[in-house]
Amino acid sequence: MRKITTIAPPLPALPRRKRVAAYARISLENDKTKNSFSAQVSYFSKLIQGNPEWEYAGVYADCGESGTSKKRDDFKRLLSDCEAGKIDIILVKSISRFARNTVDLLETVRRLKELGIDVRFEKENIRSMSAEGELMLTVLASFAQEESRSISENSKWAIRRGFQKGKQSSTQVYGYRWDGANFVLQPDEAETVRFIFSEYLAGKSPHVIAAELNDMGIPSMYGKIFYQRTIISMLGNEKYIGQIIMQKTFVENHVTHEKKKNNGELPRYTIENAHPAIIDRETFDKVQARLNQRKISVQRTAFTSMILCEVCGLNFQRATKYYKNKRTSVMLCANRKHARPCDCGTKQIPEKVLESVTTEVLGLSEFDADIFKAKIKQIVVPSKSQLAYHFHSGKIVTREWKSTAATDWWTPECRAAQAARMRDKVVTDEHRKAQSEGMKAHYAANPQRRKADSDRMKKFCAENPDWCKAQSERLTAHNAKLKAGKGE
Repeated sequence: MRKITTIAPPLPALPRRKRVAAYARISLENDKTKNSFSAQVSYFSKLIQGNPEWEYAGVYADCGESGTSKKRDDFKRLLSDCEAGKIDIILVKSISRFARNTVDLLETVRRLKELGIDVRFEKENIRSMSAEGELMLTVLASFAQEESRSISENSKWAIRRGFQKGKQSSTQVYGYRWDGANFVLQPDEAETVRFIFSEYLAGKSPHVIAAELNDMGIPSMYGKIFYQRTIISMLGNEKYIGQIIMQKTFVENHVTHEKKKNNGELPRYTIENAHPAIIDRETFDKVQARLNQRKISVQRTAFTSMILCEVCGLNFQRATKYYKNKRTSVMLCANRKHARPCDCGTKQIPEKVLESVTTEVLGLSEFDADIFKAKIKQIVVPSKSQLAYHFHSGKIVTREWKSTAATDWWTPECRAAQAARMRDKVVTDEHRKAQSEGMKAHYAANPQRRKADSDRMKKFCAENPDWCKAQSERLTAHNAKLKAGKGE
């Protein structure tokens, strides 16, 4: 009997709602801009949630960061969520809110385009997924970058005009508080400053002084502990003699925002007797003389003061190690060098290894100290075998390193000397028996190790048949010689 079955057409799949996020940013943190910031966040939240075809994926917002800054945490989180496939569309108020660096903007938008994510700029009415989107972005982003440069130059001009009139920009100094016009001396902190200078002239190192202050429970300016670099900075601060030197540093590039030491590129401005002094001139000059002598006595290399232990907060220092009459230069944490207790677990890093890893990170054929200084801001050591290279551009590259100490020491001369010692060594039957029993006990306790060694040897013999044949002949001749010696 025929059987008729009705096949119902499949129900049409409902279109998936687009996951939409927004990005908002303001450059300055004050009441006026905070209101603008809140308005941006509120506007985008209502816009996304009010569209039935969109699914709200959140508003990512950075407050107090410029469009050229590399420290935009929420912007980085937005990109990370895009890579994870959590977002389909990004809404932005304008190109300048997204980035003022043309290269970074285009690289970011192109990467998002590869992921199938549409970036929509409301003010310019541009969609990155459209045919003309990238052309318009290139043109308008160039205008945004030039606007950023113009704003930066105007800000620099205003600051330098202020320097010429005696108006300073640095207002945070331990021992003083800024009242809006002048530095006001803080008696308790002033005593700590005098203690630091007197102890340094008494022969103590900055590290020891910092440890003493921490043991006494004296907090730093922001309520934290003192570090060696904090003490060194305080010892060289001219404000403690009532003097102010302005424009000691300057920002050369408005994109990277990297500060550069003023070595004569721009004029400096000095104000004498600007506020009550804590240290007299004679004491200050003696301290500067000792600091300069310390700089001369320390043998500096390209890596001096460039490597920081992340756990201890101290720089790595140079040391010379001797082994088998061979001299090797290494860098190691200051605590470990001076046998002080620490929990960092870092190892000493041979300079040869540092140069090799740095050359690879910089993409060079050989190590160049000048290029290293120009590109790398600092090397942070987070663990015993990791190096995190922090570039001046804000990029961070992490590399694993391996010690080459064993291979460096095992030279042909050392190998020949060891072979001679082994040839002259007399091996008794008792020794052979003890060695055999020891190996049997080891393999009995570790059967997986026996199999691994066996497999490794089989693989090696398969890859090196000539060596295995020669070794077999040597062993046969050796055993024959032993039997002949026993009269068998």
